[in-house]
Amino acid sequence: MKEKAALSRVVRSAEGEFLVDGTMKAAGRGAYLCHDEDCHKKCAKTRAFDRSFKQKVPQEVYDGIITK
Repeated sequence: MKEKAALSRVVRSAEGEFLVDGTMKAAGRGAYLCHDEDCHKKCAKTRAFDRSFKQKVPQEVYDGIITK
């Protein structure tokens, strides 16, 4: 298992917005992803956040993770 510091956190706020949580403490449902570029590509290809958040996540969210 990876350390929390080695992960990025994506949050869905109560308003339904998705954002990258740099503080790791933002309110809302969160999903974690490692910093490895291969992890980001696999997440986007398999649409992993769709399953984590139990709703369709916009492609812009996946694109934003890959570029960070």
